[in-house]
Amino acid sequence: MLECRYYEKFDSLKVLCVLCPRKCLIKNSYRGYCRSRYNHEGVLYTENEFISSLAIDPIEKKPLFHFFPGSKILSAGASGCNFHCDFCQNWQISQCENKNLIKLSPEDLAEKALDLVSSGNIGVAYTYSEPVIMIEYVLEAAKIIREKGLKNVFVSNGYIEENPLLDLLEYIDAFNIDVKAFSEGSYLKNFSADFNVIKKNLKLINSKVRHLEISCLIVPGINDKIEEGEKFFEWLSEIDQNIPVHINRYYPCYKSNEQATSMKNLMAIKDVAEKYMKFVYVGNI
Repeated sequence: MLECRYYEKFDSLKVLCVLCPRKCLIKNSYRGYCRSRYNHEGVLYTENEFISSLAIDPIEKKPLFHFFPGSKILSAGASGCNFHCDFCQNWQISQCENKNLIKLSPEDLAEKALDLVSSGNIGVAYTYSEPVIMIEYVLEAAKIIREKGLKNVFVSNGYIEENPLLDLLEYIDAFNIDVKAFSEGSYLKNFSADFNVIKKNLKLINSKVRHLEISCLIVPGINDKIEEGEKFFEWLSEIDQNIPVHINRYYPCYKSNEQATSMKNLMAIKDVAEKYMKFVYVGNI
């Protein structure tokens, strides 16, 4: 267990987590919304030196199409997430706690990444579940990996407070942000989250000249309205028309039994994205 970086202490052994905009006020012996941060006698802890998932993937699987294409990247994840999506594709690790069963320190992760360079590996991607919730591990590992001349990739929902994001921006070379909906109303209704935070963070990442791509899983009834998509992509184009956009097809998963996204609607979202963005790709088809 490692003491968290981003929290404040209150009376009665309560703590306020300030890592993400949920700002959980956590009682003693309880966990926050993400299930990964635990209050023990007024100190907020996170599991360290343990992860839930480890594999080497093509960089395109993140997905990143414009960042060292054709290369591979060692990918690591932890259990827990600060979103509870009914259609989660990795729900076995994201919607649970204490499934971090692989003991691997940040130093060991960096060494493993270095050992794989001869196999085409360019660094480490923090992915699979939500890497925001393992930020202490990420920051420690990313610094070592940067010192070894390798790359750091962060695949996230983008729901993080500004100060921790600025800390990440010191070491992360490329981001893929999963934009889960195209309007404030849809974010609030389906994810109890503030879309304006996501948009602010996209601007911040781009302003720091970090490589940025975004993914949009098109889920029927959540983010398949053409007019909402058009409004979002018009806004995104004003930041940078060159941000690659991945329009991905949804399939029933976890708690969601909605039918897979129709190809007609998927291509309609693609077409509207292409009105404003230069690089648009369709996936999961």
